[in-house]
Amino acid sequence: MPSLPEIILFQTADQDRYFPMLMATLPANRAFCLRHGIRMEVFIGVRRGFHPWQAAYNRLGFLGDRLADGYRGWVMHLDADAFIADPRFDLAGYLAGHADHALIHPPGARQAPWDVNSGVFLWNFGHEAAREAARRWIAAYAAIPDTALRDATEWNQIENDQSMLQRLLREDPALLAALHIETDALIGYQQSRFIKQYVTNDQHSLAQRTERIAQAVARLAPRPASGPEDLRQAAALLRGAAPDALQQALPKPEAAQLAVAMAELLRG
Repeated sequence: MPSLPEIILFQTADQDRYFPMLMATLPANRAFCLRHGIRMEVFIGVRRGFHPWQAAYNRLGFLGDRLADGYRGWVMHLDADAFIADPRFDLAGYLAGHADHALIHPPGARQAPWDVNSGVFLWNFGHEAAREAARRWIAAYAAIPDTALRDATEWNQIENDQSMLQRLLREDPALLAALHIETDALIGYQQSRFIKQYVTNDQHSLAQRTERIAQAVARLAPRPASGPEDLRQAAALLRGAAPDALQQALPKPEAAQLAVAMAELLRG
């Protein structure tokens, strides 16, 4: 099996509006990083800007830091509403299979070759195309004057981070050729298997999206061990089962737990 290359996972949110959403997804992403030995960085606040939504541009500061570091590994960015849904996913094998790609993104809504979702992405900084895309993306943001940022209270009132990247891909065939658009069955949306993202929609408010994310992340956590009452109830249901049949019907740890519970029932 291929070994996992160097990876940094980055998440960010402003300190107010999207902070609860970040706190909802962070446990799953932190657990994945700890499990696989992946470095993680989290930034809370707005690196440049005046409104909570402008924390979306923080990813450009993160990419700028990697350029300054001379970093040559992979970067994985997840919006505050995105989380790792499959902690056992073979990321090493996946990245090995995409070693020739510089940029990996989920598809956007229009399904055009340049139409990407920038809320989730994996970039290989070992490729010059990824570093060049980062430089151009950062420059496009730097070109927005502070006065325009101050006036833009909502995400779609100026060129946002996603539309900037899409424009850069449209304008440069070389960058577009370095892009792999992954299926949304795997990354970027609520139905995705590896990285889910509960994107903005017309049906759910920010608070409702946050609650739905928190519930989905909670379902990923290991279920707590059965308590004595649970075991007593299970034992009561199987009180008439022969020991040999019980051992054959259940995995050994469950059979052992039931045996203990049945002993407790006899003592009680």
